[in-house]
Amino acid sequence: MKLLHFTAEWCQPCKMMKPVIDQVMEGNPEIQYIPIDIDENPETAKSYSVMGVPTFITLDDNDFVIQRVTGAMSKAEFEKRLQI
Repeated sequence: MKLLHFTAEWCQPCKMMKPVIDQVMEGNPEIQYIPIDIDENPETAKSYSVMGVPTFITLDDNDFVIQRVTGAMSKAEFEKRLQI
């Protein structure tokens, strides 16, 4: 599974999610974590129709979208919403 994390340097909720993401990724090494800065990669953000940050999109092994979540959340909610 891949986890695309659309973020921005100026985004306060993104900064709040950093420790949550670090904890979840540390406990799930099988997940390929891919942070994507929307200011540096606007075309990628557009191709996934990202309208706000943070946005998290999980992809299966064939790169099909499994889940999409936008906004900051607790670690428990993050794991539950992304089915991790």
